[in-house]
Amino acid sequence: MQSINWREWGKEAFAEAEKHNKPILLAISATWCHWCHVMDHSTYEDEQVSRLINEKFIPIKVDTDKRPEINQRYNVGGWPTAAILTSNGNMIDASTYLPPQNMVGFLSSGLYAFESLGKKFDEKFEEIYKQKKAVSAEKIAFNEAIKEVLNQAFSSFDADFGGFGFEPKFPLPELLSFLETQYFFSKDSVIKEMLQKTLRIMSLSGTYDSIEQGFFRYSTTRDWSVPHYEKMLEDNAQMTFIYFEMSKISIEQEFRLTALNILDYLFEKLYDRERGAFYGSQDADEEYYKLSLSERKKTKEPFIDKTIFTDWNSLTISALLNAYSITKEKRFKETAFNCFQFLFRKNFDGKNVYHYYDMEKDKSFQSHILKDYSMLLRSAINCYEFSFEKAFLEKAELLLSIIDEKFFDSENNAYFDTIPAEDSFGILRDRKFSPQDNAIMIHNLMKLNFFTEKEELREKAIKVGESVLNSGIELNIYAAVLMESLLFLENGLTEIKIVGKNDAKAKLLLEEAMHYWNHSTVIKFVEENQEPSISFCFKKSCLPPMKSMEELKKAINP
Repeated sequence: MQSINWREWGKEAFAEAEKHNKPILLAISATWCHWCHVMDHSTYEDEQVSRLINEKFIPIKVDTDKRPEINQRYNVGGWPTAAILTSNGNMIDASTYLPPQNMVGFLSSGLYAFESLGKKFDEKFEEIYKQKKAVSAEKIAFNEAIKEVLNQAFSSFDADFGGFGFEPKFPLPELLSFLETQYFFSKDSVIKEMLQKTLRIMSLSGTYDSIEQGFFRYSTTRDWSVPHYEKMLEDNAQMTFIYFEMSKISIEQEFRLTALNILDYLFEKLYDRERGAFYGSQDADEEYYKLSLSERKKTKEPFIDKTIFTDWNSLTISALLNAYSITKEKRFKETAFNCFQFLFRKNFDGKNVYHYYDMEKDKSFQSHILKDYSMLLRSAINCYEFSFEKAFLEKAELLLSIIDEKFFDSENNAYFDTIPAEDSFGILRDRKFSPQDNAIMIHNLMKLNFFTEKEELREKAIKVGESVLNSGIELNIYAAVLMESLLFLENGLTEIKIVGKNDAKAKLLLEEAMHYWNHSTVIKFVEENQEPSISFCFKKSCLPPMKSMEELKKAINP
């Protein structure tokens, strides 16, 4: 058996491909991916496959979690992905999982295309690439776009089993969050029923681990019964937030209990108590997860990837603060603050936000991805909202200035998803205006506008929304995260402002107001020498100041 001499993505590998006139084999995998492991131990260890790769290709292996921008541009529909590239990084062919005999045919076909077309292939690719960049869309209003995506959600809703679409079926937390926000503004009973059905069935299905808690990544079946068994911090943090939000919409306690159970899983399996941050994922192990509790205790648990990712931990910070707002358990707020401090200390050097922290190397890597900057900024804002400590707001303003300098394109009024890095080879040179990343920045700008009273931030948020919406994005359920931000632009954030002395009464009002905190709501304390009062603005209409939360509740729900 001949092992493959895998290279890292970088200038050395691309230079070697150019020098020896060889195509590149790019393998994209993940630590949690079952079929990636199968392909590693069967296909890539096959003697004929490994010999062909080592002799005729420059093999590069990439972890999707550590290099999401490479995955975004080269993944062809799942993991593992195998892609054949020119030395310029242009794609000749690609596939997902391949057994050994199919892999030989795939490699031979790609090699023939590379050798017969040569530089003509790169020229053709560049021509197609320029045509794609020239495509533009007609302008569309925010409310029209929101309506279109809502209609997509309604039409794809599975009335029998909840969720959206058929198999394979993903929880789609971004879509669920958008629907919760739409319900918050519209009180549409149909949306409420869709959410209740989906979240209830999911929590009782095989996609949820009823023994150790937490959601698996997705179901291979329409009825949620047969999961893919990996567990991701990203998914579980988002689902925690969503279930807590549903507990505010619905009187049933089951949604709150599910959220708390997910947090139990995160603290039990993915939390690093020494560092105060959370690990990335737990491996898929079908045999383990089919065992009973007593049987699992006797068995080695699935591998945990102890990489600490900035964006995923930032999602967890929001989930923990939301948990505190509902339960008033101080450990959730304390953990959120500790997690932020770890990220700010280890994954930020004053100028750059790094994508992940490697525990073994005690070093952080990859500082060119917008999502890490924007999510850390969101965490700073969230921590300020739950403490009103000026240090958090100052950190937020610092991060915004860095993001604007590195990522903002003033010509197009939008944020690029990456900045040029030393290893920006291939189509990584194609900096995108990601709708998801820009949606996060719209939300950040709106919240900072409220706290700093800088009107230019709100104006910028509107321009970013218009720019990204009219850049040709597909208006389907996968645009939900942008639609949620457009809802905020259309309706305004719900504002709760407490004005008065910084005394026990004011602090009590703040604690009570925190129960209403979510992505749609901002809470602000203004210290003045007067008896505390609380004011409320919803959908750009404000009520007069009141003296207590009880008085405010009666005014909101007469």
